[in-house]
Amino acid sequence: MKKLFSVILALVFLFSAAALSESEKELDFYGGYAHMEIWKDNTPVMYVIYFAEDHTCYYLVQSFNNDGPGVGRAHVGTWEYTPDGEVYAKTGDNTDITFHITNIAGQNIIDTKTKQVYEYFNALFK
Repeated sequence: MKKLFSVILALVFLFSAAALSESEKELDFYGGYAHMEIWKDNTPVMYVIYFAEDHTCYYLVQSFNNDGPGVGRAHVGTWEYTPDGEVYAKTGDNTDITFHITNIAGQNIIDTKTKQVYEYFNALFK
């Protein structure tokens, strides 16, 4: 009976620790996040966002035509964690994105509306 109780207790601690670490997802401030789409005409659209520790976010999107750059924009905004653990980012005067962090290290984030996956990349600090 003691062994069964010990096993159950160990499982409770294990699942509690997993649930705790799952709820503590955070952004990684040592790099940025990027997403790229290739349109039917074989031209790319690139999205990049960097979250600074001071809650500033730097966002850019750039499309391309077959003969050069197309429409693009950049914005310096703000970001914050929402009460449910998502990341709310102001990405333009009239635009915002809410991201879901997919793992504990913050290696990927997903736009909760469009389901675009932004993958983490390292930054070189000088």
